[in-house]
Amino acid sequence: LIEEATATQEVAVGIRAYSDGRTLPVALGVGRAGDSFRLAIFSSDPVVADQLVERAAGEADVYLIPTVSPRVTSSWAQQPHDIIGIGRQVGPVGLGWVGTGGIVVRSAEDAKVLLHVTNEHVTGERAPRGRVMHQGGRSYGVVWRTGGLSFTASNRYDVGTVAIDRTRRVNATYEHGIDDNLRGIRRMTPDDVGRRFTNTGQTRGTMFGSCVAVDVRDLAVGYNGGVARFVDQAAFLGENGKPFSVGGHSGSTIVCVDDRHAVALLFAGGRDATGRDLTFAAADLPGAITAGGGIPELLA
Repeated sequence: LIEEATATQEVAVGIRAYSDGRTLPVALGVGRAGDSFRLAIFSSDPVVADQLVERAAGEADVYLIPTVSPRVTSSWAQQPHDIIGIGRQVGPVGLGWVGTGGIVVRSAEDAKVLLHVTNEHVTGERAPRGRVMHQGGRSYGVVWRTGGLSFTASNRYDVGTVAIDRTRRVNATYEHGIDDNLRGIRRMTPDDVGRRFTNTGQTRGTMFGSCVAVDVRDLAVGYNGGVARFVDQAAFLGENGKPFSVGGHSGSTIVCVDDRHAVALLFAGGRDATGRDLTFAAADLPGAITAGGGIPELLA
């Protein structure tokens, strides 16, 4: 359906565009209705969305969403924790914003180094290695690696990792929203559409929702440095009219409640024309961890 709906458009540097070079105001993904897959359309332009629905013979879900933004928030007096773990609020020292530190993994470069996986924009876009990061106002580690956000070519991940200070105690278990600890780390597939997921951050705690689309491509996200475009993303809606994430949850690890696997790296969101709050995440968590210099395996 995606290829049919975009058959008249050309592809340049991974970004779908009109033949005159104007960026197409739409992102497309794979949604689901019952046992059937269908087109998921995320657009700021209702006319373009209607044209794609017609092309897909009505087999499409439409989300008219004007803007998508990173999910950081301004720094606030969060209590520091003696133990560093999944879901802690983290941010760069002196730069005025915070996000969330997600899963903890080992560095592929040095097995003695434990890495807190978050977003590049949480560490600061194109942050230098060694930038000091804090948890609750107390330094706890330094930037290890970022994925290198591009504003000219497509991105797969907004990822940054923090090397946790070796003097700090670490709890790598996932203790939120599932019955037991994590079973593993995997990437998302179309079979995940409609399943239940959870993420946790100290802004709002543990939140639940469902996946509404995977393989979302050409998603435009506004950053301080410009507009970045993403492929291989997943989209989520919260339960009971609530959001799946809020500002400050950038960097959260998304976990499948059914199989207890960590699957995605949360980084952005926005409201559609009906008020529904959408969350977006990199759907390939093992790839994101690798891009951040980590080993995509659970700590023993």
